[in-house]
Amino acid sequence: MTRTLAALAAFSTLALVAARPCPGRDEEHDAIKAVIEQETLAWIERDADRWQSAWLHDDQATRATINANAYNAAIGWDEFGPAMIEGLEANPQRLPYERSAENFLIRTDGSMAWVEFDQTLASTGGADGSSRSRERRVLVKRDGEWKIAVQITVAPDSFAQSLDSVAGRILRDGFFLMQEGKVGEAIELLKVQTRLRPDLWTGHYALGIAHERAGEKELAIEHLEKALELDPERPFVKDALDRLKGSSDPDEGGRD
Repeated sequence: MTRTLAALAAFSTLALVAARPCPGRDEEHDAIKAVIEQETLAWIERDADRWQSAWLHDDQATRATINANAYNAAIGWDEFGPAMIEGLEANPQRLPYERSAENFLIRTDGSMAWVEFDQTLASTGGADGSSRSRERRVLVKRDGEWKIAVQITVAPDSFAQSLDSVAGRILRDGFFLMQEGKVGEAIELLKVQTRLRPDLWTGHYALGIAHERAGEKELAIEHLEKALELDPERPFVKDALDRLKGSSDPDEGGRD
């Protein structure tokens, strides 16, 4: 009987210990979340030094984004890190987003961690709404600090059959056509996007740039002015307008 009582007491003690949160694990999880938050906030705030300090700089670091219209992936820090830093420094204006994250799943094993979570970037400009994504990260601990080794971003809303998702896909296709030199086709496609969502600055900006490449100055100015009206916090839109208004190019076509 004594042995049985002792065994029950020992089992109860172990159960209580197991049920308590592990302070060390909680601290690790908080440190991991802090690095992930730092990286995204640095991107929003255009802080290149803080952004790159969250990453592991080696040839196995990877970064991928997946949506209904595209899959973009880069393997090796040199394939994406320097380009991102250049972009952050060239466009220092803070992006109009507020970040929130929830539904974290964190698994750690020694010096590695696998993290999944839902992230929302809510636009503070009003016109663009919110962007939701399911995020995955692999972090590696180096010299006592967690560093991001893998980022995978999936945009679930882009797969939905909704007006917003269709407009978003058309916008991306329009940019792709411009990159391929098919400016006329891009213009026709982007006209559809601006009719579907006339309240989004992005469509008018893209259409303005397409008209500029087609040599249609008046139409380019019209759509860029509309983009700036919808969201005044876009310095590159203003720069494009200033460039066009200061141009002496007499070719001012009229498609619309």
